[in-house]
Amino acid sequence: MIIYDKFWLDNLLIHQQTDNLHTGCITPEEKKAIKNQYPVGFNMHSLLARAGFGILTFIIVIFSTGLTSLVLADIFKNEALFLLPIFLGIGCYAMLETMVKQKNYFHSGVDEVLLWMSAAYVIGGFVWAVNDYQHQHYTLCSLFVFALSLYLSIRFADVLMSAVTCASLLSFIFFAWRGLGSFGMLTLPFALLIASVAVYIIALQLSRKLIAKYYTKCLITAQLVGLVIAYASVNYYVVQKLGSELNHLPDTAPIPFGFIFWIFTILLPFAYIGRGLVKKDTILLRLGLLLVAAAVFTFRYYHHILSAEAALTIGGSVILALTYGIIKYLKTPKHGITYAESNTAHVLDKLNVEGLIVAQTITTPVAPPDTGSRFGGGSFGGGGSSSNF
Repeated sequence: MIIYDKFWLDNLLIHQQTDNLHTGCITPEEKKAIKNQYPVGFNMHSLLARAGFGILTFIIVIFSTGLTSLVLADIFKNEALFLLPIFLGIGCYAMLETMVKQKNYFHSGVDEVLLWMSAAYVIGGFVWAVNDYQHQHYTLCSLFVFALSLYLSIRFADVLMSAVTCASLLSFIFFAWRGLGSFGMLTLPFALLIASVAVYIIALQLSRKLIAKYYTKCLITAQLVGLVIAYASVNYYVVQKLGSELNHLPDTAPIPFGFIFWIFTILLPFAYIGRGLVKKDTILLRLGLLLVAAAVFTFRYYHHILSAEAALTIGGSVILALTYGIIKYLKTPKHGITYAESNTAHVLDKLNVEGLIVAQTITTPVAPPDTGSRFGGGSFGGGGSSSNF
């Protein structure tokens, strides 16, 4: 299903793992030999070149689609004018498929801009088409965005598109559950919490399978989105503000069973940290540390016990003390996780890079030619021996 050459993708994974090795483990000559033996034919650029090609492609697409719109505006009547952006999006997607297959672009700026422009045109046309469906408008749009972004994520392994996929899925669940009436409104935060955790677990399980090795970054992004939305769905500030907006209540209106959301707001970041330490999950660990700050700010928003300076000082001190404690705790590796810097970002069990390096470094010794002097350092004679020994 993925559009890119899988042989080159496998070789690219080998290149990435080779680059992640410590300098003392492999010499530059050995690294170069490995990369020459496993070539990658993708057309890739540096970050600055990607930005330049992306901007250039965006300008070309804007001018081309604008000119095309002027030409085709009379063909698409007012009732079917929403088909015009869909037509332009399909054209951008056809150009994307052609250039990736012929020019071997791989996340080089050109293909990324074409990907997002095609998605934006098609989604814009669909939103325009279903604008009259007032009650189901957001639900239909979320479902369509999810289906389209899921296909594009699988096809092109785009990291940001995978984030859109998770966000649109949870958005669809949000609007669909909200449509259940009063029961849906009361249980909406918990339904979104369960759905977000499910997204995280599914992405985590998929990331451990060999079939998903080309989507490692996409699945990490999906895990991150699921965890962030899981916390946001039960954060007291988010629930209170969103509930007031949906129910047309004052901003200061209390929420039923508010103490439950305060418990989630305070304890869930620490649950992330603890789970990250036990399961060797750096995503949970780092995100938990960030959400501790979010919990402090949430508490500070509703309870002005201290001044802003004192609250920031105490919050920063708590985070600093927690970080320092974790560092001291992990000085000696525990549960398979350590504070020491890792030499690899990801380890793929089925790509034995260690064996590859050994094969590159171990060569069959060749006997040196006989020069007539085996030890060197002079000659002597006498006692029946020759003058050369």
